[in-house]
Amino acid sequence: MEQVIYGDVFFLVNFSMDFLALYLTAKLSHASPKLWQLVTGGVLGGLYATVALFLPSSVEAVSTLVFPFLLSAVVFGVSRATALVKKALLFFAVSFVMGGVMTAVYYYAGRLLSQKGIYINGEVETLYSDLPLWAIGLCAAWAAFIASLFSRYAKKKAACRSAELTLSDGERSVTLRALVDSGHFLEEPLSHLPVIVVTKQTMEALLPPHFLPVFFSLAADLSTLSDEEKLRLRFVPIVTVGHEGILRGYLPDAVLVEKEEKKALVVCDEAASDFEGFDAILPPTLIN
Repeated sequence: MEQVIYGDVFFLVNFSMDFLALYLTAKLSHASPKLWQLVTGGVLGGLYATVALFLPSSVEAVSTLVFPFLLSAVVFGVSRATALVKKALLFFAVSFVMGGVMTAVYYYAGRLLSQKGIYINGEVETLYSDLPLWAIGLCAAWAAFIASLFSRYAKKKAACRSAELTLSDGERSVTLRALVDSGHFLEEPLSHLPVIVVTKQTMEALLPPHFLPVFFSLAADLSTLSDEEKLRLRFVPIVTVGHEGILRGYLPDAVLVEKEEKKALVVCDEAASDFEGFDAILPPTLIN
């Protein structure tokens, strides 16, 4: 028995589903892709789904596993390999939820709306290929609604992992959205102050202009700093898997976590542009 597939309708359905899945993935991961990036992702998803119809089954199986990573790289960018993997896996999960709901609704809608049937192994099975377009649209809308509820629930659960952080020094002040990392217990070794990790861009906005050359160069002349400013400059050794190093830190005038004053050191991770969509990493000791 031949099955007729209309390429334009098939492309449109997959474009819509991939666009919604990417949008929900962005919401869950606190990413902020532009509209054109989401549209581009939807177009690529629709094109891939259409082309995959003509691929050998073995090639399709492998490419289906690889494609979400390429799609996530196009839509969300590649800042870190771990961030890309997490977004791709999250896209997988959202797609599975939407696909499962779509399949269930499509099945029951087909049994209600389709008038055709065939005998398979003595049982009557419904043919769904003649479903009206509005019914397919209803299935997609319902799948998006269920996935949206899942997104809101997950986002609410994830909200406890974030906090508003305000760093102030003199007349300079920056307000950030910080990730509360339960595994982050880094301390400054002498004072045992908890350590907040920020990006280079944030540190540049916080530090006094004359302090920047000293902070970002270990070979800089410290004589340009006053005694008080020298005490604000700190160094924090770190040891991770396969890596040892030193992070440069600064002691700001004020640290506010959820508008509550705290005492903490701020260090800079120059290699990071963000932290899984957040602006900083907080140790849990500043929340508890």
